[in-house]
Amino acid sequence: MSTRHLRELISRVEATTLRAETKARAELDAIEEAAQTLTRLNVGDGVYSVRDREEVMEWSLTNVRSTWEHPDVKAWSDVAVLLAAIAKETK
Repeated sequence: MSTRHLRELISRVEATTLRAETKARAELDAIEEAAQTLTRLNVGDGVYSVRDREEVMEWSLTNVRSTWEHPDVKAWSDVAVLLAAIAKETK
């Protein structure tokens, strides 16, 4: 799954075909279902696994910063928050 059809639909709002709308709806449904499932399975807890990775620990020591500030840790957290928002919105 990707968001390609969603982008196509948005860029051609006036000229959409039923087929493109159907593909876009299927992609959106899949994204929303994935968000609900991953949120239910506590995808946010995965941030601890990312934070405990060796490269994150090394980065923290090298940069004298908290592991919570590592770009990968922040990215995981941001994605978990986004998925939770999508899941909440689609309930």
